[in-house]
Amino acid sequence: QDRPLDKLTAKDYQKIISGYRRVEERCPLEPSAAQSQFIIAQIYISQKQYSKVKGELVKITQNFSSNPELASQAQFMLGSLYEGQGNPGEAVSEYEKVTDLFSLSSVGLKTPIYIAEYYKRIKDEAGADKAYNKAIRHYKKMINEYSGTSVAPVVKDYLALVYASQGRWNEAVGIWQ
Repeated sequence: QDRPLDKLTAKDYQKIISGYRRVEERCPLEPSAAQSQFIIAQIYISQKQYSKVKGELVKITQNFSSNPELASQAQFMLGSLYEGQGNPGEAVSEYEKVTDLFSLSSVGLKTPIYIAEYYKRIKDEAGADKAYNKAIRHYKKMINEYSGTSVAPVVKDYLALVYASQGRWNEAVGIWQ
């Protein structure tokens, strides 16, 4: 029997979660297990069961720490969870973990800019300025660290984006040249 999503009962959700748990149990360290956990986390978000969401996401970051793309997505989602709950301190703390632990993942590369833009969205100009400066230092350090590799040009693009976000066009253009 087909039911619209808004008509699902708690029992229906439990059956769905159980199905995804079976995937996780059968192949706990495979990417399909992480995808199942992400889906379970989304179900918990829809039910506003935030402690359960956090549990799922922490489990993904622990089980997939050797897979920076999956782990960084879970870590970033933790930040988003706190952001959605109106807790900027915890949100930024979780976002900074993405940058610290998974700096070369696609999410990790974007996160320093995201943090600065988050501060702008919540109208914290001082926080935004501080975050932009921190992002500049972070990207410059990475450029030096990965000088001569294929990573450096990618990081330079992010550094130029920070400058462009601040309206510092001369610095942005200087990097792109």
